Amino acid sequence: MLKRLSIALIALMLTVGAVLVPTQPTYAQEKLKYGDTVDSEISADVKEVTFTFTGKKDDTVIVQVVPLENADGSTLDVGAILSDPSGTQLIDANEDYAKIFVGAYAKAFVEFLPVDGDYTITVSSTDPDRVGKFTLQVFQPETIDFGQPVSVSSSFKGFSRYLGIYTIPSDKPFTLIFSQDEGDTGLSVGVLEYYNDFLRKVAGADATNASEVGFTMRAGRADTYFVTVASPGYVVADATLKYSISAKLLE
Repeated sequence: MLKRLSIALIALMLTVGAVLVPTQPTYAQEKLKYGDTVDSEISADVKEVTFTFTGKKDDTVIVQVVPLENADGSTLDVGAILSDPSGTQLIDANEDYAKIFVGAYAKAFVEFLPVDGDYTITVSSTDPDRVGKFTLQVFQPETIDFGQPVSVSSSFKGFSRYLGIYTIPSDKPFTLIFSQDEGDTGLSVGVLEYYNDFLRKVAGADATNASEVGFTMRAGRADTYFVTVASPGYVVADATLKYSISAKLLE
């Protein structure tokens, strides 16, 4: 009798224990390398998605997260965090504006990696009622060398945004020429200096099709500049973009 009672009590404890264990949130994870572009989704079941990539100390890395429009016109309210191999948070794209290229719903930020190892990107929604699909890119920006123009031809789907990011390492005065040769949408170009762990826009202009804009950057405190080329908003139809960027040291 006592043995049967003990067995019954153990069974009851196991049943109660099973009931009391909280449901764990659902996560997804994917391993990336520089240059990868992936599509993923935040949903009612998947509250955040984590990605990892391997980097080396002093790598210049851009992380870009762009939400895609849902059928009702809404988009995911993107939250993005970059953590180092020890798990220490390096950037929260919703709070650390010093290294952010794009705010609002899309996020793009830069980091100069402090150590070798595997880094983690965590994407979530800052608003639990706003879910949806997104595109994530992790890449090292192309360097614009003096006297060597960079030419780009890019096609992308409608209801998305375009953002190209380039770097110019220089502490000397230079001129920058941006030319959009052909395309279905006008582009905006911006020049940002990076100084003391802070990005600051120092020049910019809108560019229409078949137009050219130029900037002269005087010697200043920065030794690294970034150039951004962006669509002004969501492009509602498939588009083709062709543009070039060149830089030349001032005499």
